[in-house]
Amino acid sequence: MKFRLPRRNAIRGTTVLELLLGMGLFTLMMVVLVGLFNQSLLIWRTTSGSDTAMRELRRVVAALDRDLALASPAMLSRTQVVDHLGGGGRDGEALWFLSPLDPATGQLARKPDGSPMWMRNVLYYLVVPANHDTVFSMSCPGGAGPNGYDDRCPHKLLIRKVIDSGPPTLAADEASQEELLVDVSAYLTQPDGFDLGAMAEPGLEDKRVIANNLLMFQTLSAPPPVGAPREVAVDVRAMSVEEARREIRVGLEAGASSRFTLQLPFSVLLQN
Repeated sequence: MKFRLPRRNAIRGTTVLELLLGMGLFTLMMVVLVGLFNQSLLIWRTTSGSDTAMRELRRVVAALDRDLALASPAMLSRTQVVDHLGGGGRDGEALWFLSPLDPATGQLARKPDGSPMWMRNVLYYLVVPANHDTVFSMSCPGGAGPNGYDDRCPHKLLIRKVIDSGPPTLAADEASQEELLVDVSAYLTQPDGFDLGAMAEPGLEDKRVIANNLLMFQTLSAPPPVGAPREVAVDVRAMSVEEARREIRVGLEAGASSRFTLQLPFSVLLQN
């Protein structure tokens, strides 16, 4: 005896129309997912680039708040770092001042009359590292921006150096007090990429990179009555490079006022 399944339970094949409909839905889903992925990637790049730039700016604020506050307006000087890119704009500013901080004890050194015992010259300067093109896999021709400083290259380093020039300065020997350097050009050397190991200028006791990937660094002492006579205004800027690369030619176009540039102006009140 033969047994047959009811027709309603018979297995039916997929039609061409159903196959095309399924492929269309799958393609639509993939387009939507790719769009969402690209949008998420763009948001991540924008946020990551801005966060990185702001982190470097905050390092500058923290370092200068600690060091510069111990200085005196009469024991502070500035100059410009030479143009290492060849575009006509100086790398940035060099700022140096005397500090009464005793490196041996970490305490402030004072003379018997209570005035500061100047122990060391502290130097900050912005510079383009040597081997720039190799380190950053791109070329920055440079160019003159505000106040003659380069505002194209976002790969500059802010370097801090501690210098004991001349005979050793001792807190117990008032006659050995450190003098403010007249010329720091010999100390405004380029690092080899991020490596400061080859720097060995006379009296150099400490050297470190405070921040990298900076665009600009300059300061201004506020004269009365515009501001307090002991106030030093600092203008430091960095670029969100990953975000900027999508719309401008990084290293070629002026970036001082770019919407991709983060600016963190602040002031330090000198205590001595």
